[in-house]
Amino acid sequence: MSFYGVSSNIHIQTDIVAGQLIEANEWNGIMYDTKERWDDGAKVYTSSTKTYPTTDTWIIANEGTWTGTLTSVVTFTWTNSADMNSFFNAGGAVGVEGAIVGYTGTDPQTEAWETKLTNLGDVFVRKEGSEAGAGTNSNRGQVDMTTSYQDINVYAGGSAPYTSDWANVDAQVNNTTTPTSISVRMTLRDGGDGGVDAPVEGDTRIRGVLFTPDVNGSGFTFPAPSSNQTNITET
Repeated sequence: MSFYGVSSNIHIQTDIVAGQLIEANEWNGIMYDTKERWDDGAKVYTSSTKTYPTTDTWIIANEGTWTGTLTSVVTFTWTNSADMNSFFNAGGAVGVEGAIVGYTGTDPQTEAWETKLTNLGDVFVRKEGSEAGAGTNSNRGQVDMTTSYQDINVYAGGSAPYTSDWANVDAQVNNTTTPTSISVRMTLRDGGDGGVDAPVEGDTRIRGVLFTPDVNGSGFTFPAPSSNQTNITET
């Protein structure tokens, strides 16, 4: 018997059913395993199931090409602080992902953004750190969040002439004493490209990322948060 890839004590390898006598060595095994899990700290996010609960896309056909800054915020909210803490302790994580979607043209500016966002991938906050596929990762986790936005990842620059383009992800909680929500913001800035600020011509998506803890048949439950996302805005 195992939980999150860790084998349980030798004396409790099978379930104890109602009406069954619990022997002294089984009690000792339960106490030992409880201490082991307590001392082990937060579980890793790789034991969780990834979904994308929210999404918004800047549609070029409707909203036009963009140059400047695109921003969207995804907020994840739990019923209470205890639920939020147990979610992250069990290996849960939350974040965002950006992408150029369905682009089939050959505009070099748009292709540069497509490559940048593909390399960046999912950017997310776990209990005691953060993850991203590229850029400068702050490694700030849920325990490091304050009520003002803290950088999670900054992916600045690119190959010439797109050295002024960057993608930034930051996050904040609603309060630091008993937090019940965390907001993750993605900002995409299309800077001046060597004196010519060419627009991005591909549909640009920002969506929420949710890693829900996998209970692995343990019988434990970890309440997942509700999720909502602001519309992408350009400034």
